Amino acid sequence: MHDVDSAKLTRKQRIFAETYIANGRNAAAAYREAYDTKGSPQRVAEDAHALVRHPKIAPIVAVADAQAAARLSAAAARNAVTKERISAELASIAFAAAPDRVSVKDKRAALMDLAKLHGHFVERRETRVVRSWADLTEDELCALAAGG
Repeated sequence: MHDVDSAKLTRKQRIFAETYIANGRNAAAAYREAYDTKGSPQRVAEDAHALVRHPKIAPIVAVADAQAAARLSAAAARNAVTKERISAELASIAFAAAPDRVSVKDKRAALMDLAKLHGHFVERRETRVVRSWADLTEDELCALAAGG
């Protein structure tokens, strides 16, 4: 349980807060868990909503939300695909000892795929303007005839 005034909660309030935080913010289900009520769905929802706003419970939920946001942000930062991260990984592969290069071949391909997927690397292809069939080479004409 979170430290913000959790000692001042009643047992039922503590169960409600813990369940509410753990169950994805389903206040009615948390209320039913803590208070074992057979009330109407509307009455349970009203009482649960009041508990979420309770001056002893709201700060605990706020702290839990802040901690969850911080963990999410840290995880996103750890797993972010950035040009810098891809560049650092490619540099470590490029400057690895010769025996190590064989084992990182697939890793390099995966890094390049990620870079392309995220728009950090764009393959450039040369194009030229062909105004007539006469401008094509024999190889290009054969490739067109073959369907390529």
